[in-house]
Amino acid sequence: ISDGESFNWADYWPDDAPLPAIAPFEQRQAVAHQQAWAEYLDVSVEREIDLGEGETLAMTLIPPGEFLMGSAKEDQERFLRESDAANEAWMPKYITTETPHHRVRITRPFWLSQHEVTRGQFRRFVESTHYFTDAEQDGKGGYGYLNGSWFQDPGFIWNTEPGFAQDDTHPVLNVSWNDAKAFSEWLSQDQTGVIFDLPTEAQWEFACRAGTLTTWHSGETEESLKEHAWFDVLGGRQTKPVGSLRSNAFGLFDMHGNVWEWCRD
Repeated sequence: ISDGESFNWADYWPDDAPLPAIAPFEQRQAVAHQQAWAEYLDVSVEREIDLGEGETLAMTLIPPGEFLMGSAKEDQERFLRESDAANEAWMPKYITTETPHHRVRITRPFWLSQHEVTRGQFRRFVESTHYFTDAEQDGKGGYGYLNGSWFQDPGFIWNTEPGFAQDDTHPVLNVSWNDAKAFSEWLSQDQTGVIFDLPTEAQWEFACRAGTLTTWHSGETEESLKEHAWFDVLGGRQTKPVGSLRSNAFGLFDMHGNVWEWCRD
């Protein structure tokens, strides 16, 4: 629910429900919101989904709340200047979709994976369903990084090395939106009574920001971001095992950096 729509929190709220997490709030408040909602729902803040063969999926409870979604105009102008200076012609079309700032309300709690889906977790799905990804079916393959550039090749699929070493603790690569949805549907079928799906962009950003109003959830500078995210040459232009750096206030890892992530919308 975003600005311009009629809204009253009380219309959604049982009298005994905890308060919504309305940004800005600090880490201790983020944790308190999670604990309050866990107690109200009679669940734990963290839950583990058994995928079989020793693979699990760790989930974290995200409370309902309210925040400013998107980037401020100043941030947009800054990133456009930086992308122009770096001659990154592909970047502006993404930067311009992140404005304007607008207020969004998340009216229901939800669970979110603590980190990006790993190659090992995706392998369990493929082994269980004999699924073939879009990159395998269309014969075009995915993308890899060799000799200083990214390019597409049929040899780059989810379980092959894309020009650098990967193991099952790394985030899975070269999966399409369709593949991610299929993985979610498999989880829903396997876990009776639980519905899995990709987060909406609003859910994702609320969970990523975790109460902050800064450019990144870590702060305003790239120096602060280095403690939380593998990005650019810091990561050696390759993926890293998930959860290697610091989490945000909600206990989520790799919300910035490592790989791009799909949203439902």
